Amino acid sequence: MRELQLETRLFRYPCSYLVYSPAFDRLPEEMRTYLWMRLEQILTGRELNEPYGSMAESDRVAVLEILRDTKPQFKAWLARPDELRRALNTSDSSH
Repeated sequence: MRELQLETRLFRYPCSYLVYSPAFDRLPEEMRTYLWMRLEQILTGRELNEPYGSMAESDRVAVLEILRDTKPQFKAWLARPDELRRALNTSDSSH
C-alpha cells in the first residue's frame, strides 16, 4: 500500500497503509468489523457515493486483492457466510 505514485496522487493505491499498523490491529473488534464491512462495500462497488464513486474500478479490485492477500482478518471477514455479512451490512442503516 505504501508504493508511491507521485504523478496523480501520493500513493499508488487509494487505501491507507495504516491498516497494517499495530494500532489498527488493536482497535476494538466492533470497530474493526465495521471497517471491514465498509471496505467490502466500497471495494466491491456497492458503495458508490462520493468520494468513493470516483474511485477507478481497477483501484477497487487491486486494493481488494491486496487486503485479501495481506490482512488475514479481512480475508476472514470476506469468508463469512453471505447471510451473516448481509445481516451485518443491513444493520448499519446509516450508510
